[in-house]
Amino acid sequence: MTTKCTLYSWSGFAEIPSTSPYCLKVIYAARYLKIPLEVKYVNGPPSWALRNALPVVEVNGKRVEDSSEILEQLNALSANSELYPKDLILETQVWEDWADENLRYPLVYFRWVHEQNWQVFKKAAFSKMPGPVRLLILPIIRNKIKGFLKESGYLQKPEAEKLSALAQTVDLLELRLTQQPFLLNSRHATAADITVYSFFVSMLATNPPQLQPIFGGKKALTAWMESMKKLVS
Repeated sequence: MTTKCTLYSWSGFAEIPSTSPYCLKVIYAARYLKIPLEVKYVNGPPSWALRNALPVVEVNGKRVEDSSEILEQLNALSANSELYPKDLILETQVWEDWADENLRYPLVYFRWVHEQNWQVFKKAAFSKMPGPVRLLILPIIRNKIKGFLKESGYLQKPEAEKLSALAQTVDLLELRLTQQPFLLNSRHATAADITVYSFFVSMLATNPPQLQPIFGGKKALTAWMESMKKLVS
């Protein structure tokens, strides 16, 4: 029986196939596992989506609406099943959840809120959007995002503190990747690598100047990013 997988995703920009790191996770995981995936770019979640969020996937008619659950579903379809190694299942899930919850804050802030970066991101991601829609819709979305960051407490932190926290994370990842080629083992990439890579690709897509010192000069991280790019191309 031929497996049919359809992903409903936000559209991409620059060289990445989706503005959403969560949608990227799914696209990259399918490529890594060599599972054919039809991507349908939409302007919002389908009416039947219970969580009212993207990504959502249909696998042989079964609907899955959480990016981590989608990766588990894709992993079950793969003969190699490398995303969640049996001896590292818990560690993989912990890393994946950590990235989903923590890396989104600096990504969202330096993409949508920081004024200089927002202008670059807006031009790169939404230039093809009709002018009236862009003028009406984007301010509403941006205000909602600011509200989300304010409720979480992230928006109120000084920018230096935001950058310091991200730099500490990147330094720790650099140290780990100096010791081994992938985040959890020396054999192959897992869902942890796919998830962290998706967020970092999203962060760096418009080359924010504030993040250049954080990611610059990280030889092990750069080598890992290049390896991951090849694996998910």
